[in-house]
This record gives sequence, structure tokens and C-alpha cells, in this order.
Amino acid sequence: YGLPFIENGVEMIYISDPTASGDLISRKHFEKYVLPTLKKVVSVIREKGVPVLLHICGDIGDRLDLITEIAPDIMSVDHKVDLQKAGEVLGEKICLAGNLNPTEVLEYGSRDEVKKKVLECIEKAGNRKFLLLPGCEISPNTPIENIKTFLAVGHGA
Repeated sequence: YGLPFIENGVEMIYISDPTASGDLISRKHFEKYVLPTLKKVVSVIREKGVPVLLHICGDIGDRLDLITEIAPDIMSVDHKVDLQKAGEVLGEKICLAGNLNPTEVLEYGSRDEVKKKVLECIEKAGNRKFLLLPGCEISPNTPIENIKTFLAVGHGA
């Protein structure tokens, strides 16, 4: 379904896969059922010259090495994934993205907590290609002031 978007000039394809999570399926099932499909989809999109941002919800710490086989341009990880470990496993070819807790911190945290946790994410990502993002989708109930703080601290870091 992404090909018509590519034909009409889309600049990036975002793939979100909530069912490939380590919270839902085993590494063995990921490797057998998810890996071949995502490799093929990402490969076709990248062959068209369009970058791919991949997000898999939940804890994917046990399958980060398999993400390198999928080879998205950007890998967005959930708040359950250790950013430092993800960066080490993904290496320099894949831009790391994530992973502020969208509920505990963004929705229910104070502005000071948002600032503190954003800075922790940036520190854990280290000196590598990194895109600060929430760890997953944010609630429509998230206070706008927390979103503004998230963006301001991210831009200022």
C-alpha cells in the first residue's frame, strides 16, 4: 500500500508494527514470521529511493540484532527498550529514534520530569544519529505544555 504514496512523491514511509513486539510474540516467531516480511517490504521501499522509519512497539531488546537485517533508515524504539543498548546493537548505519515514555512521563509527568527524561534519552543515545521521539503514540490527553517542553528541550540539546 505504500507504493502509491511513493509514486506521488512521499518523502518517507513510516511502518508501525505493534504485533511484532517482544511483549506479544517470541524472538523465534519474530524471526520466522515477521523478519522475512519486513525485510522484503523495507527493501522494496528503499529500492525506490524512499527512506523507511520503522517502529515496533514494546520490548524488542531481544531482537535488535535482527533489526539490522531489516535495515530501516530509522529505527524507533519503545520506552521499554534501553536506548544505549539499542544504539550499540543497531550501529551507525541505522538512525536510532525514541523513546520517551508517552504515558508515565509525557501524559502524567510534570514539565520538570519531561525535561529530565528528555535529557536522559539524549544522553543514552550518545554521539550517534538520533531522533528524539515519544516511545510510542501519545494520548490526546497529553498536556500541550508537556509536548512543548519535550520539543523545546529536544531542540535545545
